[in-house]
Amino acid sequence: MILVFFGPMTALIIDTSTDRSLIAISKGKKILSFQVLTHGNKISKFLFPSISQLLDRCNIKMKELDYISVGTGPGSYTGTRVGATVAKSLSFALGLPVVGFCSLQAFLPDRNGSFAIAAATKMQQVFLLKGKIHEEETHLEEPCQIPLQDMPAALECTDLIVSPNPDLLKELFKSEQAEFNQGRLAGCIYEHYLKRENAFDNRLELTYFHNPAKF
Repeated sequence: MILVFFGPMTALIIDTSTDRSLIAISKGKKILSFQVLTHGNKISKFLFPSISQLLDRCNIKMKELDYISVGTGPGSYTGTRVGATVAKSLSFALGLPVVGFCSLQAFLPDRNGSFAIAAATKMQQVFLLKGKIHEEETHLEEPCQIPLQDMPAALECTDLIVSPNPDLLKELFKSEQAEFNQGRLAGCIYEHYLKRENAFDNRLELTYFHNPAKF
């Protein structure tokens, strides 16, 4: 399959890996609209109706989407699978490609310099995404999982540390509460989409706070 682009592509972005979920509609690198959902373990009941409402708000029909992007974790088993299941179902029904992204990218900071996004588990492990930001450019390293006690060394010379659960990390170092940054996330997703090879197999590798899994 050869992909031909006629302008900025319209995407549905979904991330349900934490107790707060993010859905957004983007066109190219620009966010058209977004919503943060706080339904916790009831997200499966509210996710699809919320997506429909978001599309209506943007005056966009499902069939006008060009691709779907979904957070693949790290996150809870149930939460991460809810978003992936909806993304895959819509992909199959609409014949659209699915692009997965590390859910920690949803918390990219907006200030220049080096950063780390850290998500702690209850198993004394930390999922870590490091990178650098300069103006509109975001450079990301490969996400990794390391023991909690190795974090101080891993974070040397890091300008900013944010975490969706900073209370679990406060005994070792200070981190700021991570907030969704849907604008910078959309830019990273779009660049990744354009760099993808022509064939989209739509397979996702989900990462839970315990073990990764193919989906």
